[in-house]
Amino acid sequence: MHSGTSDESPSAELPPSALPSYRKAPETLEELFALYHDRYKPLYSYVQVLANQIPAELAFEMQAALDHISRHYQFQEPLERCLDLASRHIKRAILDCYKLMVRYILDEYEELRKIDLSIIDNGEFKRELRKLIAAIRVDATKARRYEGDTTAHGDWHTAFESWDVAFSNCVRFHEEFYLNENVDWARGKQWWKTWRQRVEGFVVGVISSFAAACLWWWYFFGSGTGRAP
Repeated sequence: MHSGTSDESPSAELPPSALPSYRKAPETLEELFALYHDRYKPLYSYVQVLANQIPAELAFEMQAALDHISRHYQFQEPLERCLDLASRHIKRAILDCYKLMVRYILDEYEELRKIDLSIIDNGEFKRELRKLIAAIRVDATKARRYEGDTTAHGDWHTAFESWDVAFSNCVRFHEEFYLNENVDWARGKQWWKTWRQRVEGFVVGVISSFAAACLWWWYFFGSGTGRAP
């Protein structure tokens, strides 16, 4: 058995939550796009790879953001208002990325629960996995408490900062546990064990049936006790 992780995973280098674009409404398109590229895009890239599609929640939010920007040019709405509303949709999309990531990771955890992971590293692998999942759930619950307090642009910082912790742990779970090559080894062991148990059950069933048939034959035809007078 060898330790290690698979290389088939997206990379997510999260910038710090204290970016200026978090703390104030963007005043220019450059600042709005900085929020998109610096914060949303790294999260979206990771989530899209795990989902293998564009999540509908993110598509709706980004379409709404684009619509607000277009209103400045099509209907001469004030740029300040359009940038403010567009940035709020992008920030809601960021929150959706966090939540989707947690959902996907919990699905991966449920998949791993069907495998006997106690055979990896004398059970230490499974213990660390469960501790990490518990931390993700605690961090996600804590982060959701701050989501309602986002009236001012600076208030988003607290929610994002809390979610960053959960997201980082999700990335760790996916790369260090779900993609760990030892999981495939344990899955193979479990498949062989299940297959062997089925074969053994079949053999035992055949032998039991054969033994029962022999006893029935002996009782009625061999011992003479089962014969009619």
